[in-house]
Amino acid sequence: MFRVLTVAREYGSGGGSIARKIAEQLGWNLLDKALVEQVARAAQVDSQLAQRHDERVDSWLHRISRRSLWHGSFEGVATVADAEFFDAETTAALERNLINEAHARGNCVIVGRGA
Repeated sequence: MFRVLTVAREYGSGGGSIARKIAEQLGWNLLDKALVEQVARAAQVDSQLAQRHDERVDSWLHRISRRSLWHGSFEGVATVADAEFFDAETTAALERNLINEAHARGNCVIVGRGA
């Protein structure tokens, strides 16, 4: 038996409201806006910063710069830990992990975010 429900959140579809009502009726955990708060706690950053990067794509310049710090022509010149970067890519990875954990626990309704 499946214990996870995913709901799309297209503009005007009411997916968020529908998901909230279903979660309330079933007594299940709702992962929607609370997911951003969980990401902020996991990354130990301000929730407004996490919100700014939620469901966004970093600029191409940022993505190239981020990778060049780690994989430049002189390996090891700039050794920066992943945790020091908090951007849209980091946010998406944390959200993916939290969604997978919620799926493993079950009894949850996940709204949007490609769940």
